[in-house]
Amino acid sequence: GIISAFVQGALIGKLVKRFGEAKLVVAGTLMFTGSLLVVPFIGPAIGLVGVLITGAINSVGNALNAPSLTSLASKSASAGEQGMVLGVTQSVASLGRAVGPSIAAFLIYSTIAYVGVDRLPHHMSDASIFRTFWTAAAIQFVAFLVAVYFVRSHGRDNAASEAVEPA
Repeated sequence: GIISAFVQGALIGKLVKRFGEAKLVVAGTLMFTGSLLVVPFIGPAIGLVGVLITGAINSVGNALNAPSLTSLASKSASAGEQGMVLGVTQSVASLGRAVGPSIAAFLIYSTIAYVGVDRLPHHMSDASIFRTFWTAAAIQFVAFLVAVYFVRSHGRDNAASEAVEPA
């Protein structure tokens, strides 16, 4: 939370001015994807430092994405449509926060109970943990590819319109 507050409160404005919202979405999505990929590898050997670093990367990625996506959604609509577009954006985000954990619960469940470190049986295995986080990373990677596509396609559109406009 502290990292997100710092990025969104102190850095996001400067980063947007320097890179633009679309590039921040690409960077944030890549950071989020990377953090999801490495979570299953964090164990006792890596410890708390690994958890904190991965959590920080995840937090920065999310802090770059959330305001940048909201800003892009707002800019994509006319003044009369902004309320509707932002409402739909928030509804889709809420739906993702409900559907995502439901999918994760389904993926992480293992039909065979495994004895955990606490010596109690758990319906979760190393394989189900990898499956869950790597599925989330794959979904985020698709979002990354979509973001890259839009940055490249709109970058060409902007360059073409600047070339056509008189100086």
